[in-house]
Amino acid sequence: MKSLSAGWLVAFLWFAGLAAQALADVDSGPKTGDPVPPLKVTVVVGDDQGKEIDLAKAREEKPTVYCFVPADRFSRPIARTMKKLDGEIDKFGQGARLVAVWLTDDAKKSSDYLPKLQQSLKFDAATLAVYPSMSTGPEGWALHSDADLTVVVATDKRTLASFGFVGPNDTVVKQVLEAIHKAKEK
Repeated sequence: MKSLSAGWLVAFLWFAGLAAQALADVDSGPKTGDPVPPLKVTVVVGDDQGKEIDLAKAREEKPTVYCFVPADRFSRPIARTMKKLDGEIDKFGQGARLVAVWLTDDAKKSSDYLPKLQQSLKFDAATLAVYPSMSTGPEGWALHSDADLTVVVATDKRTLASFGFVGPNDTVVKQVLEAIHKAKEK
């Protein structure tokens, strides 16, 4: 009888852990339908490398997946998630691109790191940029401080979907791709 109770306890804890992970996601990023806010960053890898530009304005009509990564929370699972998104994004055509923005209090350190990340992951359709504030993020983007990765899907100057992930892995890519598919159907 004790082993049966222990088995139920293990099953309960396992399901509770899954529920906690599912509930761990937070609201982060602009609301669906909102205009895409300005995004003044320094581009480290990609078109306009070395320039400080408003990437939202540069991308305004084109399908874009913005990934906001607090530099101190970057991990292998986040890297795999971004790599998988990068591998899927160009299938949508229309100049679709992944824009990864490092939120950092040490812009120089992140600027030195991002080319190494590009060399390692070999992104095909990504721009890597630095925003010099880890605590607040860019004004108007409504980034949640608990999100390890915020993903915002946008096109035609509008937000199509926003996701705030806590402890993400590459399985969340499906949710992002579904948002892109819905946008293409419109």
